[in-house]
Amino acid sequence: MAYKLVKHTRTAAGYFYIGEAEQGTFDVTLPPEQLPGISFFSDKITDALVQAAAGEGTVLDTKVYFDEASWYNCNYRVIATVHASPFA
Repeated sequence: MAYKLVKHTRTAAGYFYIGEAEQGTFDVTLPPEQLPGISFFSDKITDALVQAAAGEGTVLDTKVYFDEASWYNCNYRVIATVHASPFA
């Protein structure tokens, strides 16, 4: 699988936070991009999954990769970096 970085988002806390953080990786498979509105839904779904993965923590960094090798479905790999420190 050949993944290409398509979206990298770093929050304000991500620039200044120093300390322990955890990374969560998950894969999302969506219908082909040629269907109308799939790119909109892919953004909304990945954002919702990142917030759910963060739980009570704060999201520091999010990277979304697209699998260019898939010929039919759209495969995304999302890596979210979060911390759960109450002091940041």
